Amino acid sequence: LQCEIRTKRFASSWVENHMSKSSKVREQLVQFASLIESDLKSSVKEAQRNKCNTSLGFAACAFAVAVVVIVHTGYKYTPIFFLALAESSTGEVDVEIRAGGWSGSSFLNYSRIVREMGIKQEFNYSSPRFTPKTYIMRHAACNLSRVDPFSDSEAYIGRPGVGCPECAAAFLDTCVARCCGPPTAVGLIIMDSEKERRMGRGRRWDLPPVPDNSVYVLREFGERVGIYPGDWITMSVDLGDYIRAVSAASTPVAPDAKAGTVLLAVQVAAFVSEPMGKFRIDDDAVVLAELAPLFHAAARRMHPQTPAAA
Repeated sequence: LQCEIRTKRFASSWVENHMSKSSKVREQLVQFASLIESDLKSSVKEAQRNKCNTSLGFAACAFAVAVVVIVHTGYKYTPIFFLALAESSTGEVDVEIRAGGWSGSSFLNYSRIVREMGIKQEFNYSSPRFTPKTYIMRHAACNLSRVDPFSDSEAYIGRPGVGCPECAAAFLDTCVARCCGPPTAVGLIIMDSEKERRMGRGRRWDLPPVPDNSVYVLREFGERVGIYPGDWITMSVDLGDYIRAVSAASTPVAPDAKAGTVLLAVQVAAFVSEPMGKFRIDDDAVVLAELAPLFHAAARRMHPQTPAAA
């Protein structure tokens, strides 16, 4: 009985204390709400009485907040802005490694570098590029009665007994150049599309890898020189340094000719409207080709007098 009475007293006391605390909290909230209401009314009256001062104060606060927001945003996003500006100017690449002039070579052995540095594939975010000296000639301007630009031999030495006798001497591209109009210098970029996609070079690039025996051409340049998707052109590509590096022959690739120049008949697969991070925004006369297919085609289309060792 005593235990039950004490329990009832304790419960009654706890309820009274709890209700007392709740009442105090309720009173404090009411007082606080009343105080806020009074302050708001006073502020509204003051604003109505001094409209000019209120407007100036509000404008000053808004200006201060705007300045802070602009400074903070600029501080936060300025590096991104300059990075985007640099990428649009030079392409979406962090570092380009080229052969030094002291090396006596115009290119580096990418496969050997990757192998000797022990770079694992999952951590390899790099890609090779080759930019040899290149000229193009339009097939639409060719005199087909004197030369067949698709012929492996006529493109270099002309059609026997028909004409273009000057093709057999001087430069390897003389025959096509004389029979297909003057050559136009271009900036050929030979790339590995899959490796560049993996490393993120050209994040907005929406074209597939360049098809075999084809190239992509910068639209502005193509329209200026009169070549369009579907047209055929012959590229005169100077692969002399590369051929001499991989060949056991120490003599020129072809006698009485520009060593290492290869003539490739290719089709314009598509126009490229803008760099999209693949090349510099101020690059002109850009032609893009795929690395492996181009070198396979070059091996089949070398000068007829090229030594077998090359």
